[in-house]
Amino acid sequence: MLFSRSVSFSDEGLSRSVNVGFCVGTGVEWASGRPAVRQVARSVDTDSFFVQSRSGGPHSICYLRNLEYDFVSLSIPLGMSGRSDMNGDVGAILVGADGFEAPMTSAMRASLASLRHNAFVGGAGRLYAEGKILELLALVVAMLDTNSHRQSSGVSKSDCEAAEQAKLILDSRLIDPPTYPELARMACLSESKLSRVFKQVYGTTIHAYVIDHRLEWARALIEVEGLSVAQAAATVGYANPSHFSQAFKERYGVSPSGI
Repeated sequence: MLFSRSVSFSDEGLSRSVNVGFCVGTGVEWASGRPAVRQVARSVDTDSFFVQSRSGGPHSICYLRNLEYDFVSLSIPLGMSGRSDMNGDVGAILVGADGFEAPMTSAMRASLASLRHNAFVGGAGRLYAEGKILELLALVVAMLDTNSHRQSSGVSKSDCEAAEQAKLILDSRLIDPPTYPELARMACLSESKLSRVFKQVYGTTIHAYVIDHRLEWARALIEVEGLSVAQAAATVGYANPSHFSQAFKERYGVSPSGI
């Protein structure tokens, strides 16, 4: 969306809901809140997602002029979905995350790309879209859970920052990740402490994190970009396609040639 002037929209907001927005264009900003109250400025960076909780009652949002809004937004009604967990743990996690913003993970990007390039039509297309939407929601809730656990795990702020630095290095070097000693040196922690803190913060080992994200990247390359199994394997750093196929099947329950 691109508006030549600032445009406001309002709704009755009779039910509680949570919006999860994925920014796939340039970073944007807007203002939202109750019509009778001063609106709050919001912003989100490109390739990031945000969570916005809305309680019952009127609500308005103002899109600012001359800004390109390019994002996918999931609106999750609480108490109307027919899913009991939306009123339980999942609902509580989402409502409690109001205002949360973070960069999208590679798994989120892969699911989002699959959702936006749905090749199915009719009922099959709706089922496929629902599956990808639930997958995206699960990834968001998992990150919020991890963030909550990180805050209550007793890990110091400096150790959390070191683990985050290690994660960013791994994200940028999935094809050729650094060795444990190199990564520990770059994160300014000992190898044993980095391994322990990384698992405390992200709930997985460094090795498993690299494998999972390689496979998620490969899945998107095959499913969305149309690459062959051999091409996808080579792109994400697997020299042996058979090793890649075995790891893929263990991760997703289906061979890469079957998706």
